[in-house]
Amino acid sequence: GLRTHVLDHFYSFEKPFKVIERLVNRDTIFVGISTTFFTPPAAYAHLVKGVPQNELSDTYHRAIMIDEDPELVRDWFVQLRQLLSEKAPQAKIIVGGAKALRFLAPPYGQINEIDYVVAGVVDQVFPQMIEDLMSKGEISHVIKNGIKVADTMGTYHQPKVCPPHQWLMHWGIQKGEALPIEIARGCAFNCKFCNYAKQSGIRKSAEQLRDELLNNYENWGTTFYHFTDDCINDSRGKVEMLHSVISSLPFKMEWVSYARMDVAVRFPETFKMLIDSGARGLYFGIESLTYEVARRAGKGTPPDAIKKFLLSIDKETREHCILTGSLITGLPGETEESWSKEFDWLMENETFDYLHIGPLRCRPYIEEFDQKVIDFADYSRNPQKYGFEELRFSPEYWRHSTMDSVQADALARESMKLWTEKSAQRRGLFNDMWVYPHLRSLGFSPKESRDIFFNASEPQRSIYRTQIRNRVLARREDYFRIIESVAGDFSNTSRGNDSSLVL
Repeated sequence: GLRTHVLDHFYSFEKPFKVIERLVNRDTIFVGISTTFFTPPAAYAHLVKGVPQNELSDTYHRAIMIDEDPELVRDWFVQLRQLLSEKAPQAKIIVGGAKALRFLAPPYGQINEIDYVVAGVVDQVFPQMIEDLMSKGEISHVIKNGIKVADTMGTYHQPKVCPPHQWLMHWGIQKGEALPIEIARGCAFNCKFCNYAKQSGIRKSAEQLRDELLNNYENWGTTFYHFTDDCINDSRGKVEMLHSVISSLPFKMEWVSYARMDVAVRFPETFKMLIDSGARGLYFGIESLTYEVARRAGKGTPPDAIKKFLLSIDKETREHCILTGSLITGLPGETEESWSKEFDWLMENETFDYLHIGPLRCRPYIEEFDQKVIDFADYSRNPQKYGFEELRFSPEYWRHSTMDSVQADALARESMKLWTEKSAQRRGLFNDMWVYPHLRSLGFSPKESRDIFFNASEPQRSIYRTQIRNRVLARREDYFRIIESVAGDFSNTSRGNDSSLVL
């Protein structure tokens, strides 16, 4: 019952507060901020310190993340509050998304402009929160570190569902645009380092999924997707369902997603089904190829079986699907020697197109929220059980018997540098598979997209670089025109309707 404006590409707006000013008024109930990819708008030209960026990062990603510039984040909220005080005085600022809990502790815990922090998945209960805000003047909450946190442990208990999703016309979806979609929520596995919902998985029905895919095709011609599931292949049954649905559609689809290696190893026929159903990028969380390290981390497939499977993938499949392996330095039990041995195997055999290598991160544990709002990682929940001798969070530092966070960070950087430098093709215009559906929605063919990733000569790269930038900027301008039109229509209407804005 609320008219809600959603701004994508928000940090690409030259003057973001001018856009907000046109979308809010005295009836506006709330302005919601998603922290999942939160990037302060004034900092988008900066690079993450010490992290290599591809040549087009300024086109697709504003690279500085929420951790990098606390003062800029604080100033951004001050400006937002000043604007709302003048244009929408009753509007509350509500922060949610994957990084919401970071606003409960330094350096963000004392941003007074924020009215509520909403932690966890709340899409099914958020309307009730706003109804309470309108009727009672507040959202039911608990106080944590002096911050109002929406009571998602009791009053707003999110049902365990994977609901249907409908994109709305006035959100500015464009023809042929690549879109995200959920097949299921939660993950059936229990990796000890993971902060997402574990040992659960709730799927959409085949009928519901097919209806959404058809609706998106009929409205926008969408055939390219990012499946946002934590694990697209958590069971043979799920893969069979996905394959059946996509095979029944009157159009071809292409998609990228996260996948689980041990399921692919155990049921190799499911891997072929993923490729046949349109998988053009699969991101496998390997984490470690040292057996005991991986087993204790929740990855139980013997590394020899993983290696055998990777070596068995045929050339045709490799040319259709970008394979990415994720590795974590510093897992308990991993030494620099054991890491180097297995990393050398990956370097020599090149069974992945890309590797993403990062150090182990441990997030602060909040006991009263555990498994009620957030399913915290076992490493944060029971650090002593996994051999951590020291674990602190401000600043973050951990140590166990075989490594500490400083060593793990240095090892990840060194390994990533070696991997990238080994092959010239890995220094292409993009360095990860997630861009693939967007290249396709910009009009590049499968062959052109592969060339952009891997095969283009330097003169060809220069041509592609110009084409990509021009197409991205043109599409972005089209999006901005739609939003400006919506803002203009809205500003000229009567002030009789409640409204909200989500950034």
